[in-house]
Amino acid sequence: MSLVVEGTRDSLIKAAIGVFSAKGFEGGSVREITQAANANQAAINYHFGGKDGLYREVLKASIQAFAELSPLDMDRLAAVDGPQAVETFIRTQLKALNRRDQLGRFMRIFTWETLSRSQVFTDFLAEEKLPVFAVAEIVVRKFLPAETERADLWIAIFWLLSQVETFIRPERLERPPYNLKIDQALIDRLGERLSEMTVAALSAWGSHGNADQRRSFSPASQAAPSP
Repeated sequence: MSLVVEGTRDSLIKAAIGVFSAKGFEGGSVREITQAANANQAAINYHFGGKDGLYREVLKASIQAFAELSPLDMDRLAAVDGPQAVETFIRTQLKALNRRDQLGRFMRIFTWETLSRSQVFTDFLAEEKLPVFAVAEIVVRKFLPAETERADLWIAIFWLLSQVETFIRPERLERPPYNLKIDQALIDRLGERLSEMTVAALSAWGSHGNADQRRSFSPASQAAPSP
């Protein structure tokens, strides 16, 4: 592949990241991407086979960026306590509110998928494992009993992920009725409040799970039923 051809391919991916981050897969048009990349639609068909193929490359780039740029290192998270793990997780997710943050641009692409799931993303999930699920599992396991059933574990993981998704829409928060100014002060405050509430909820859930286990193994629970 010549340098010119490879440069066109890279330009299309870079432009697509910007467009899909701002508008999602359905809202992002091929025309916008080609204009931003100073290319034509034939170039997208040549390099990626169409919009779907280009989006798959963007999703791959997003996962790579998460691995390279995210502070959510699994070993580091495993070494800290539950509240610290929650705060690190929440604050990293909130990077999507910062339009100038490189990792945030990639994270907004996944946020769009929670609002309007594309078939390309569904097929992508069947082949690729998103690292955020493994990271979220490390966080929730710090609060839940070791014997937590798999179904309850997934409920906790999805619940944790949903705590931030509601807020990672700067264009919505800036409009009525919210009229919030999205700056670093608000992002920091939001991170602090969400972390406090998430720790409280997971701690309560973990305590409830431990209480259920204590009841299930208590002498009274093991006694034969009354005739």
